[in-house]
Amino acid sequence: MGYQENRYCAFVVQPCHFRGPNELCTTTFVRLDAALVEVERQRRIFKPIIILTGDVPYQPGGPTLAALMRSYLEHNGFAGPILFAEGGTGTFTEPRLVTRLVLRLQARFPGLDQMIVVASEWQLFAGMPFWEREASKYALGLDYRWVPGTGGWRTRLLYRAYGLFLRAALGSGLWARIEPRLYCLLYRHRYTGGFRMNACQ
Repeated sequence: MGYQENRYCAFVVQPCHFRGPNELCTTTFVRLDAALVEVERQRRIFKPIIILTGDVPYQPGGPTLAALMRSYLEHNGFAGPILFAEGGTGTFTEPRLVTRLVLRLQARFPGLDQMIVVASEWQLFAGMPFWEREASKYALGLDYRWVPGTGGWRTRLLYRAYGLFLRAALGSGLWARIEPRLYCLLYRHRYTGGFRMNACQ
């Protein structure tokens, strides 16, 4: 496929966690580097837009994961639009937030109809059903850039179990009741107390 002047793609980069109050973890850097490589690989086809999730600070009042990621991307030469998916975080929340942001951006970027999600394979295993569900609602193209070799064995086991649970919950017909309770249990505290989970181990 040749380059089309007005065709845009949203490259969605999901972070891992913080190494410290103002520092990203190794896994997040690996994902950002993979995103930059993918942007260049796809540039012949798409004009790139980068969307960053990670709307949470290490501690209240500090920079968010997304803000630190943007600084890294700009420092490493990306000069295109970088936008934040704000208002939530987590495996099943981010696909909905990002998709709705893409829909709003279509007025600003005509021809924006494709998303490429950049994340570790263990995170994508848990999140893929939600990305695919949201993209299919609005006929958006969806692809993934799997980032191998990140995360420790505990994280991989945890996300494997979590992904299986989420898939079962989606298939049970009870997801609408489960989702708000699960969000409160797992993710809401990140905004009040900060996000200090270590997913590199």
